[in-house]
Amino acid sequence: MHKITKNQWIGIVVAVAVVALFVTGFSSYLFPASAPADASTDALSAAAAADGAAVASTTDQTTGTAPATAATVAATAAGASASNSANPYASLPTPTAGQVLIHDLVVGTGTEAVAGKTVTVDYVGSLQNGTTFDTSASHGQPFSFTLGAGSVIKGWDDGVVGMKVGGVRLLVIPPDLGYGAQANGPIPANSVLIFQVRLDSVQ
Repeated sequence: MHKITKNQWIGIVVAVAVVALFVTGFSSYLFPASAPADASTDALSAAAAADGAAVASTTDQTTGTAPATAATVAATAAGASASNSANPYASLPTPTAGQVLIHDLVVGTGTEAVAGKTVTVDYVGSLQNGTTFDTSASHGQPFSFTLGAGSVIKGWDDGVVGMKVGGVRLLVIPPDLGYGAQANGPIPANSVLIFQVRLDSVQ
């Protein structure tokens, strides 16, 4: 029987160790461990979800449709007189009688407007064809009134309540909550009125 020498044992041990290392490395190459979740990826996912929620919260509270883009509304707010071919409100739904359509463009974080309080607002008033008929800027100052006292059209009393200072709201007002069958200056009889209102203060 052939006897294995000491040097041969050493060679065998080294060979087994090399094979073991090779097998371990090769298996890790074929079956890599799952990488831990990247914190920045989680943060981006959370931000995307937050953005989606924010977009959802600005849809029309009555119909669930987004009436106008921020760009077109901003252009109107800047005093641009929109023509029929560039009407930012062309896709707005027509409100039913007795119901103001409310669309929050910016949700305020200040004091809430409630009936009986004096509110100060800046506004742009337009017709459905995009024609601007009045703005607070044209009067050189914001407009103040007592909310719920009947000193403004009913659509304003109904539409401004619940806003918070710093908020911007789009109101689509049916004729019966506006000027009804009575023409009023540049406003024809039985007109749907569209106002962009920014709440400046509540006192």
